[in-house]
Amino acid sequence: MRTYEMMVIFHPTLDEKAVAAEAEKTSELIKANGGDVAKVTIWGRRKLAYAIDDQLEGSYVLFNFGMEPSALGTFEFNLKLDENILRFMTLKAESVAEAEAEVPEEVMVEEAETPVAAEEVAPEAVTETEDE
Repeated sequence: MRTYEMMVIFHPTLDEKAVAAEAEKTSELIKANGGDVAKVTIWGRRKLAYAIDDQLEGSYVLFNFGMEPSALGTFEFNLKLDENILRFMTLKAESVAEAEAEVPEEVMVEEAETPVAAEEVAPEAVTETEDE
């Protein structure tokens, strides 16, 4: 059995409960194809680098699982039939522990985009010129 890591981007119209249900459905599909799910990590909704099917956001879910290489083709074919999946990519991982170690912790935390106020600019960045 080979270890894989798969990122799935679900359609942005799905709410959190629906994404969790789709993740469970994908996990069941892995098990139905003779695989073992080691870990499922829901990253949440994020902006896409480019539009996919006219969508600018998607809900990301990371799967770590083991499966026989011969069953992977059938499994990926079934994923392509799911209309709630915008895109997915499956990669061969060395081991589940190494794949989990490569996920940076800051990925799990949503970054808040706040504008910087004029008062927050460092004083050395502002220079005043005197007229002589």
